[in-house]
Amino acid sequence: MTTTSTSDGYLYSETGLKAGLPSESVISPPQKIDRQVDIWDVAVIGAGYAGLVAARDLTLRGCRVLLVEARDRIGGRTWTSTIDGYQYEMGGTWIHWCQPHLFHELSRYGLTKEIMFSQQYSDNDVLTTMFSGTKKDIKYCELARRVIPLPHDPASRGEVAERWDAYSASDRLNQVRSQLSTEEIALLQAIIMRTGGSVDLEKIAFWDILRWWALCGYDGNGLAGSTALCRLKCGQTALAQSIFREALDTGYLSYMFQDPVVRVDQTDKSGTTVHCLSAEVFRAKRIVCTIPLNVLSDILFRPSLSASKIRALTSGSIALASKVNFEVTGSGLRQWSGIAHPACGGISYACADGTTPSGTTHIAANIFPICPEKDIETIKDALLRIKPLGIKKIVFHNWATDVYAKGAWTTFKPNMSRESLGPLQERHGWLFFANSDWADGWRGFIDGAIEQGMKVAKQVATELI
Repeated sequence: MTTTSTSDGYLYSETGLKAGLPSESVISPPQKIDRQVDIWDVAVIGAGYAGLVAARDLTLRGCRVLLVEARDRIGGRTWTSTIDGYQYEMGGTWIHWCQPHLFHELSRYGLTKEIMFSQQYSDNDVLTTMFSGTKKDIKYCELARRVIPLPHDPASRGEVAERWDAYSASDRLNQVRSQLSTEEIALLQAIIMRTGGSVDLEKIAFWDILRWWALCGYDGNGLAGSTALCRLKCGQTALAQSIFREALDTGYLSYMFQDPVVRVDQTDKSGTTVHCLSAEVFRAKRIVCTIPLNVLSDILFRPSLSASKIRALTSGSIALASKVNFEVTGSGLRQWSGIAHPACGGISYACADGTTPSGTTHIAANIFPICPEKDIETIKDALLRIKPLGIKKIVFHNWATDVYAKGAWTTFKPNMSRESLGPLQERHGWLFFANSDWADGWRGFIDGAIEQGMKVAKQVATELI
């Protein structure tokens, strides 16, 4: 593995907009395949965290694994670009010790020493104040402890869970609206939209908001701290590399990058096969598919997936926000953060996330519905409307237009947890599915991807060994 440029991402500077960013996540050479293997024990589709963990756990059990990835790099929707000595996270970023599967991996590879505080929140922070209900005796999520007593098993209350899963975030807001001021309503709307991926409250399942609240300790301080406080000094790619290297060191891993899977066939007489865009065909005893929810329908599955799984794919994840990194002049904004309704210019959330070696400030922001690479001036104006700043660089990857993602972190619509979570997790013959998009716990987070990769690897290994 060498540091080179991936085809993903954009850098805007005084020289203009340039596609492609430097990243140690790029795998070179892109192929390393043991051609003497006639049939693989397992073919893993996708080299995001779910695929990497599944491949590592299976190779450690002695399974011969082929890892197939459409991109030129590992990490999926989580990767790091190092520019002028500073680590810019293009996707999944924030970590916390209350994310159990992720913290286990950090401990495994000695990376807990790399945890740094990217922000500091006070008792007066808007996230803490609004969600903890200190201004009024009304708490938008106060019923979470009763409805979701076991956050990693959110359906544990049966009919109670089904009732609240039918509510949208807007439905719940209307229940408490009369007890909030106009300003408080607007701020709460902005916070919910930031959590839900910058889409309208009518589209966001209230159950998803409750799930975040429960996972963060049923507390406003926990929500702010667990989802936007800590990150890795070495960058998320360092963790992805550690997992990938351990799998390689077993001698049981082969891989092929830059070749999308277009078909998975379980009707072929030669056995279960994976068909790539390059016309490469691989046979495997089992297949682990880690493709994101919004992209699964791009693959042809033979025989067809179940009707319930197809309905789940049709519903899809609705989060389409893009994460944009700004480098701005000065270091005085180190603890600044802001939240706004996207109607205020397109930024739903922004925070000063670090100081670069040159003394400038890094600001991470969620953008919607602007397409950054097509309208960079609007992106600049969106930040400047919130805070007058001198912008030096803009570094980003547009997940909404990424053909291998088609969206950001997962957000479910009302009723999706009840109707879709089970079908999305179900196996299909010798084919297993693992992705953060349908995790039981931290759905849409790195922790959820690790959870899914670990669980499915255990299921597959039990059948093969």
